[in-house]
Amino acid sequence: FFFQAEDGIRDKLVTGVQTCALPIYSAKRIYEQSHDFLDQACRDVKDKYHAGLLLDIHGQGSRADTVFRGTKDGLTVQLLRERFGEPTHGGDDSFLAMLRRRKFTVHPDPYDGAEQAGFTGGFIVRNYGSHSMYGIDAMQLEFGNLYRVAENRESAAAVLTDAVAEYAVTYLKLESEKHEMVTFQPKVTVQSKAEAKAKKPQGSTAISP
Repeated sequence: FFFQAEDGIRDKLVTGVQTCALPIYSAKRIYEQSHDFLDQACRDVKDKYHAGLLLDIHGQGSRADTVFRGTKDGLTVQLLRERFGEPTHGGDDSFLAMLRRRKFTVHPDPYDGAEQAGFTGGFIVRNYGSHSMYGIDAMQLEFGNLYRVAENRESAAAVLTDAVAEYAVTYLKLESEKHEMVTFQPKVTVQSKAEAKAKKPQGSTAISP
């Protein structure tokens, strides 16, 4: 498994290789380095394990409590679907279902529904997904503010790690020690600006980044 975070423009809380659409020369070198790394990493994973999962992690401000999946409606996880069947993408055996069991709110739900316009999967998953020459399943995850504020970030990261471990055991045949499922335990509530405006809360302690 490896993670790619690439979104310095859409949300200031996303960290990682922040090179997306930056119109400056210095970004070009960083952009090329990041894609050189991804290219080699995908090849190494494929050569050593013959399968893998690339998670492209972003932040979104449309819906604070939701994690959107982007796979071009299953295209970028083509190998997973061919090997283990459609429920691995759109059913109760899917990575999205693993997140929901851990108390994340996810979209699409039902899992075989259409992915949200604008969050269906960008260049990373389109370029490196298993429909391409790399043969590595790739999934974009767009996290709402609830999961990214400082107070909730540790719990959200623990949930994501736990879901990745379950996926690895189930589909990549890797070993992991058995333990109690980790669930999301937010310390604060969060609303997007649009949600806060629509609900017009009074006396609420919700955060609206």
